[in-house]
Amino acid sequence: MSHFKERFLAEVLQNIKSKEAKEVVYKELNYHVKMSKAELVAKGESETDAEEKAIKKMGSPTDLGIHFNKLYRPIFDWKLFGLFILIILMGLLPHVNVDHYSINLLSKQLIFIVLGIITTIIVMFIDYRKIKNIGWLFLIVAFGLLLVLNYLPNVIVNGVGYLSLGVIMISGSSLLPLFLVFWAFYLSKEKPKLLVVLGVYLPSVFLFLRLPSFTDAFIYSVMVLALLFCSSISKKAIYSTIVAFL
Repeated sequence: MSHFKERFLAEVLQNIKSKEAKEVVYKELNYHVKMSKAELVAKGESETDAEEKAIKKMGSPTDLGIHFNKLYRPIFDWKLFGLFILIILMGLLPHVNVDHYSINLLSKQLIFIVLGIITTIIVMFIDYRKIKNIGWLFLIVAFGLLLVLNYLPNVIVNGVGYLSLGVIMISGSSLLPLFLVFWAFYLSKEKPKLLVVLGVYLPSVFLFLRLPSFTDAFIYSVMVLALLFCSSISKKAIYSTIVAFL
């Protein structure tokens, strides 16, 4: 294999996370370069020139890598999800008090959180390309419940609003798994838009702060930021936006 082709394929594979996908993409691109090279050689090009032209016709190795990374994305990022669950559990610690009412409130709240986590796991295992619009449904539900918590809560504890639905108690932290599904769906798109990210994040984090729930707002912000840096949005654009708001 020539140095030029080896370097090109290496740059493509750098942008692909899945180890299994790297092998598939390597074989696929190698085959296309080989076929294109053979056509050029048949037209009178030298072996070296034909290979270089065939590779240049493939386009940017970075863009190709990002494209294949979306196409052959890992089924589930357990490390990121495990960190998210840990942060949620840590966020619940300040709500734990010794009195019976607070413990009962927390147990009801945990029911909704567990249901949300189970739903998140199920949805994240589904091929998002086949149900690409479902992420917006999760956003609508999560945003709607967040509005209810802000303006129509039926339980108030220490100045914080809750929504009691029988054995289920919904709080700001209960909605984090639903928001996670939306952000995972949207930011896994090939070309997510930064304006859409800001248009969703700013009003939602404002509502978290208005509950008031500074812990939930912090967890939510860390979650969005982590997924944002894993997306295909330009890192320079992300840094510029963050600096503009500081």
